[in-house]
Amino acid sequence: MEFLDRLVESRARAWNEASELVERAATENRDLTAEEQEKFDRIGADLDAKDTEIRSWTERLERDAENDKARSEWAQILKTDQVERSTVEVDEFARFVRGEGGKSFDLDFRSIAAEKAAIRAGASGQDFRDLVKVTTTAGGYTVPTFLRQLYDYLEVYSGVRRLGVTVLTTTGGESIDVPTVTSHGTAAIVGEGTALAEADPAFGKITLGAYKYGQLIQVSSELLQDTGVDLLGFLARDLGRALGRATDTAYVTGTGSNAPEGLAAALGTGATAQTAATGLPSYANLVDMIYSVNEEYRANGAQWFMKDATLGALRKLVDTTNRPLWEPSLQLGQPDRFMGYAVVTDPNVAALGTASTKPIMFGDFSGFFIRDVGNIRVERSDEFAFSSDLVSWRAIMRTDSKLVDKTGCAKLLLEPTT
Repeated sequence: MEFLDRLVESRARAWNEASELVERAATENRDLTAEEQEKFDRIGADLDAKDTEIRSWTERLERDAENDKARSEWAQILKTDQVERSTVEVDEFARFVRGEGGKSFDLDFRSIAAEKAAIRAGASGQDFRDLVKVTTTAGGYTVPTFLRQLYDYLEVYSGVRRLGVTVLTTTGGESIDVPTVTSHGTAAIVGEGTALAEADPAFGKITLGAYKYGQLIQVSSELLQDTGVDLLGFLARDLGRALGRATDTAYVTGTGSNAPEGLAAALGTGATAQTAATGLPSYANLVDMIYSVNEEYRANGAQWFMKDATLGALRKLVDTTNRPLWEPSLQLGQPDRFMGYAVVTDPNVAALGTASTKPIMFGDFSGFFIRDVGNIRVERSDEFAFSSDLVSWRAIMRTDSKLVDKTGCAKLLLEPTT
């Protein structure tokens, strides 16, 4: 924590130096000089590096705290025979990984998803007892450490999952219908004896399917025989990271045709970047973006969503008083802010500077649904790469995504066509 505090303080000092350059140039109504630009870029690179390190350590601390909380709660409510059953199942999975069991293993992560949601909602005690009733210890608490690690990496490597989207975890993979609201009802003043005009909300539905995503990794037999290697941790990290990255690409850019529907395809346009040239949006463009989203959504944890490089470029923008629009967090656990709203970054969002792209999104993303099928199947093959003396593992998960709230909970910035 002391190390992180020093990183935050160091980043704040670096930003103060960079913001002075931007404010001075804006006050004098000019661009940065070549020397100032070089210095600003150098400070920006340092800020990016510190941001990455702070985010990595903070996420790790948050995951550790959640997992410690879960272990503590489960330990208080699980009976001895249930704990022993859980241990047996953990051992079965470890034997499977070492090649001493079967060729496939189904991991049910519904309980882990429910557990994470419960902890983040502040659940404890009786709330966790209710969770036990719902997920059943024998099936729902299987291989908890491996599953938590895999689920953690799945979230960390998906910017969309960190946006506060709604995640549905289902038992099977059959298609499910979810009701949508396309417009809200309205009220109006009515004169005495005058009939009320109908202004009902409009409803529709979307169907969430289950697209299959897989990852194949290979490990040498020498590594498997090295007892000093945390093989379960290695597999959880690599499988979770790969599945997180692959599915996140779909959640951002998917067309909805033979693939999940991504945010870029689903969201409406809140503003178009300044015409005449692609590149940085103006301050006015960004104000338009914010106010294109209704007040109730802005008040419900609205966030910016963009690429890291885009955020770096936006650090140069100032408001009408020549103050930078980006505000670095000065407290651990609190997000950086841009124009007063938290920022989440993702490498799959389009870059600035290309015609007709969608590089910035803003709003309340809880109206975007991700559907996960509850089982991740892990399979082992000693034959696939036999000639290379490698053991292969394949992990398969099924998921889908769609925008359910069609009333404008979030919008995107569109680059001009030329």
